Amino acid sequence: MPPTLDIVEARPLLSYRPWESRVALPSAAEIEALGDEYMPYAFAVFDSASMVDGGLVGAQQVGNGYVSQPEECYVTHLVGSAVNSDGTAGNFVLQIYDVQRQALWTPQPLNFSNMLGTAKKPFWLKHLYPLPAGGQLECQVTNLSATLSCSIQVVCWGVRR
Repeated sequence: MPPTLDIVEARPLLSYRPWESRVALPSAAEIEALGDEYMPYAFAVFDSASMVDGGLVGAQQVGNGYVSQPEECYVTHLVGSAVNSDGTAGNFVLQIYDVQRQALWTPQPLNFSNMLGTAKKPFWLKHLYPLPAGGQLECQVTNLSATLSCSIQVVCWGVRR
């Protein structure tokens, strides 16, 4: 039986993630409980190319993303990327908000390099994060560059039926 979708934690989802921490993975029991009927799934919570005019978040500017899930899914890990307008690696802070549960994933914005992984080294959540059909996430990113615009992506990976 898959984990229930009505889990509400009293503390922020990623509160266990300090500036530097060891890798945390969902338990084998959580993953096995899903069974074989789920397949890999990914969705962008924020993508400046499609959510911001001009495709770039301006220097020290804020970008907002919003996604609504058409079907039930479980988030397993996060991946992000940032490329400045001159081609160098960018940096940003972000916060993710679960609209249905009215809960922030973190108590304050976290630096991209501390919170998100890359495609080569994803940031695995300690527990599966269930999103029901119609579940909505909002993401706010702030470009930390003082002078350069930045192309930013934040992607949730997981499984769905």
